[in-house]
Amino acid sequence: MIVKQTIEKKVEDKFQVARKYYAFLFDLNGIKLNKSELDLVAFCAIHGTFSTPPVREQFIKEFKVHKNTVYNILSKLQKKKILTKDRDKKIRVNPSILIDFSKPIVLQVKLWYEEK
Repeated sequence: MIVKQTIEKKVEDKFQVARKYYAFLFDLNGIKLNKSELDLVAFCAIHGTFSTPPVREQFIKEFKVHKNTVYNILSKLQKKKILTKDRDKKIRVNPSILIDFSKPIVLQVKLWYEEK
């Protein structure tokens, strides 16, 4: 027997959609990120890259994070392969977890266990 549950949640903007998506994805896969790390991933996904100075400065100002902290977060997320550098050396969300956040997202998750 399969249990099916539908949950709908309207949020205020694309950033919130991206943030909730990545929070769910990382939690489901046991990847621990703090608030600033999760914010940076969602912000980068929405803006396409984190390599341009105006995008970096906007993040620092909007989220009140010190510049050095941002560079530490970037390094940590690159080591975890959540963020990658493309051919042009621009920092982006790993394409394997990047989706179009301007469209509604429907996730289908199958959770199960096997009795021993």
